[in-house]
Amino acid sequence: MTTEKINTLKQEMVTNKSFEKVFAYFLDHFGDKKEFHEIGEDFSPDKATQNMLAQALRSVLEIKKDWVQLEGFFYKIDRFDMIHGSFKCGGVVGSFFFFHDTGIGLLSAFSPSGGFKGVKFARFTRTNIPLRGKDGFAESFEINLN
Repeated sequence: MTTEKINTLKQEMVTNKSFEKVFAYFLDHFGDKKEFHEIGEDFSPDKATQNMLAQALRSVLEIKKDWVQLEGFFYKIDRFDMIHGSFKCGGVVGSFFFFHDTGIGLLSAFSPSGGFKGVKFARFTRTNIPLRGKDGFAESFEINLN
C-alpha cells in the first residue's frame, strides 16, 4: 500500500474523464487487496457522509425523491484520509471511495435485476462554505456523471 498509488488515484480522479478507468485503477490497486482492508476499520457514516452518498446516488439513478436509504458496509482508512464501502439501495448495488482531504469521491452503481444496463458512475465533490455572519458552514456538492 503506497502513498504513491494513492496520489496517482487522487490525480486520476481529477484529470481522467473516464470514471470507469479511475474505478478500475482503484479496484486493481486497493479494492480487493487484503493489506488495504487491514489498515482500516469499520465505521458508521455520519449524517453528512450519508447525505453526500445519497445525493450522488440520486443523481446516478435519476431518483427524484429526497430520501434514499443506503445499506452496506463503510470502512475508513485514516492513513489515507479516506472512506470506502459498498452499498445496496433497492435493486441497485454499488461501491464508492472518498478522500476527505480533497473532498472528491467516486461512486459506481449496478443493477443486477436489470433496472438499467451496465455500470453507472458519478464523481462527487463536497465543499464546505462558511456561513456569512454565523458560526458553522453549509455543504455544497458538485456531481459529474459518466
